[in-house]
Amino acid sequence: MYCFSYYSRAVDPHIKDAYLNKQVRSVNVESVKKLFLGQVKGNAKHIYEDFIKKRTPLHWGGLSDPFCPFEKEHRIGLELLKFFDSIDYPIIFSTKGSVMLEPEYFEIFKRKPQNYFFQISITSIDEKSTALIEPNVPSAHRRLETMKALHDVGCTVSLRLRPYIIGHSNKNIEELIKLASEAGAVSVSCEFMCLEMRATPALHSRYYEISKAIGFDIWNYYRNLQPKGKGGYGRLNPFVKEKYALEVYELAHKYGMLVAFSDPDFCELNDTSCCCGVPETLKNFENFKRGQFKRAIMLAKKNDFVYWKQIEPDWGKNIKRGDVDINKGDYENFQKQKNLTAYTLIKNTWNDPNNPHSPYKYFNGKLKPAGLDEEKNIIYEYVKSYYEVKYP
Repeated sequence: MYCFSYYSRAVDPHIKDAYLNKQVRSVNVESVKKLFLGQVKGNAKHIYEDFIKKRTPLHWGGLSDPFCPFEKEHRIGLELLKFFDSIDYPIIFSTKGSVMLEPEYFEIFKRKPQNYFFQISITSIDEKSTALIEPNVPSAHRRLETMKALHDVGCTVSLRLRPYIIGHSNKNIEELIKLASEAGAVSVSCEFMCLEMRATPALHSRYYEISKAIGFDIWNYYRNLQPKGKGGYGRLNPFVKEKYALEVYELAHKYGMLVAFSDPDFCELNDTSCCCGVPETLKNFENFKRGQFKRAIMLAKKNDFVYWKQIEPDWGKNIKRGDVDINKGDYENFQKQKNLTAYTLIKNTWNDPNNPHSPYKYFNGKLKPAGLDEEKNIIYEYVKSYYEVKYP
């Protein structure tokens, strides 16, 4: 009911009709193979070439579950898995599925388990509310069994507690984290549910079903408790989330797991700068991108200040905004930015505290401008929260 992909696609005027009518298309397998073998030209080559050469881990499952019923029927992902196995490429999966336990898939994971990191998505161990909020997927306990099976053959596994839904995820939260630890999870990745505030009637019908499951009107709850000036993607006020976030932090450490908040709030508590919960030194996954703001706040917490040079991206200087056909935003802004490189856009965001995506705004004041370095880039100072007396 909360699917991020549904929220983004169901309001996009260019694709919503096809999406809502379940006109599903699969990726072109041969195009992906050519991309990873360096056999393409044009935008695709210069956008992805550097990532592939550096063996930056591929994240598979950001918008569609790689082990969903569509995969069970068509086996497109299996074909790709065989290819990635042949080139020995590291992959991070995000999934609720169990298709990967079928012999054809499982044999691949058993052969080179060091190449596979699984985020198993479980939002609650309460099967009653889970069945209402997450229909047509394996039960929470079945997903824990999948987690353990993958761990037992050597794959690295993590609990993906995303989204954390108040009224649902906090039910028996210790039991969930304890069971995930017993199943071999090395980390908990957590983000609180966000609501698409530009909701269509179809979205409102989903919010209604979630509300029934949790016992209160989630739409009004978010509308009344989200910070002002944050746009149409509604996040809860950090003070509302605080006690739940700190409980996750305490329990994860109690059961020997790392914490990775992908929420902009509380990520100063993270044990890794990878919001997927990948440990910093996990073999074959060391090359995840560290030139990002989550790492900035962790460095600032450690050193009191953080500098642009410390998190400067090692990519994006040859990728222009106009090269990437996603998230174009409004026409006027896109025209202004289309010839700027990704590197320049990130740097400009760093140096504009009024930008809603700047470290200052994104982290709700946890990083504040404190001066300029010798190259006129903003130096950010860390602002400690009161709860850090207990959670240093």
